[in-house]
Amino acid sequence: MAVDAFISYSSKDKITADMACAALESAGVRCWIAPRDIRAGTEYAEGIIAAIDSCRVMVLIFSSNANASPQIHREIERAVSKGLTIIPFRIEDIAPTKAMEYYLGAIHWLDALTPPLAKHLGHLVEQVKANLQVDAAGSAKPVGVFEQIIPNSAAAGDRSVASSPPARSVFGGASQLALVAAVAILGTAVFFLWRSPPLPTPVPDHPPQPGPVASHMTGPERAPPPPPVPAPTMAITKSGPFGGNGGAAFDDTDWNENRVQISALGVIVNLNTGDTTQRIIGGLQTQWGEKIGPAHGGKGPLAQPATVIKFDKDERIGRVDVYSRSYHYPSDPPPLWIAGLEIWTDTRVYSFGDKTAGPTNQCVLAYGEVLLGFFGRSGSYIDQIGCIIGKAK
Repeated sequence: MAVDAFISYSSKDKITADMACAALESAGVRCWIAPRDIRAGTEYAEGIIAAIDSCRVMVLIFSSNANASPQIHREIERAVSKGLTIIPFRIEDIAPTKAMEYYLGAIHWLDALTPPLAKHLGHLVEQVKANLQVDAAGSAKPVGVFEQIIPNSAAAGDRSVASSPPARSVFGGASQLALVAAVAILGTAVFFLWRSPPLPTPVPDHPPQPGPVASHMTGPERAPPPPPVPAPTMAITKSGPFGGNGGAAFDDTDWNENRVQISALGVIVNLNTGDTTQRIIGGLQTQWGEKIGPAHGGKGPLAQPATVIKFDKDERIGRVDVYSRSYHYPSDPPPLWIAGLEIWTDTRVYSFGDKTAGPTNQCVLAYGEVLLGFFGRSGSYIDQIGCIIGKAK
């Protein structure tokens, strides 16, 4: 499958790479990132080579970890051999190794050394989209098939391998009229990129502040949903259900009859009565515009102050990380509850509960998909959770 951007990074920089991927995909750039896009049954190296061969731009998350990684060196070498445009996104103030400098010495770097990271992600999105616009304006090949692109060249048309000199005429000797048309398309793209508002710049990885729950977590646990309203223009899918099997089933699908991304989320975190060092996602409630959905869970003791987050109008959710664990509790077997949640958007990460064990599951939204709500099981706490995802047909 052809993609726009391949994200090269060290596994130690996964958080930054995931945020870059979310920002790019929210802006309409199709990304390939490991391990998410390694297909089941495919060897890792085979998947990497196929992805680099089918992409148009490589984004390198450059750090001391990437600098010392033989795997990253091989990915860069492959990209250079294919003539791809490489955009290094530097998150540490370090000099490249001799090997890296050999490949990247003449390339313009993007620095992301000072917070907030969201500001630099906005610049990265602009640069990647600008390169893709240049490629699309000047290429006679189908979108996504760019195996011989001259690195960092704004020239369009007949592309040769990186070791060959750039062609002087666009479109391989086409008329001057074709040249004027290509320049006009490129100029229009740059103009709209310049006029487009930058991404919001809140501090990334900033957990929401506890506050009064106000209108959240007040509804009935299993109130009858309103009659479903057909939404013929939206295809709805669901992720797997993550967590345990306690409690009773809940589903937000019919509550979000307008099929829009959730606008606010209320979360209650509880302490485990069997071991107060352990935290549990005790309650969950979603809101869409002015409409508030039913509260799920929220009946257990030792509840902490509820936290409410409100998403900005243009903020796009790209991923949900679910943390579940088997708890210390006087029952056999012990309960499996949801320990923590992380909501990733194109500008920040919202964190709730206990994330020490690492995410057990993820809902990853593709470009054009919208998080409509949640489903799962709940009783005193949230026992199970999954994502309801919509995409325009």
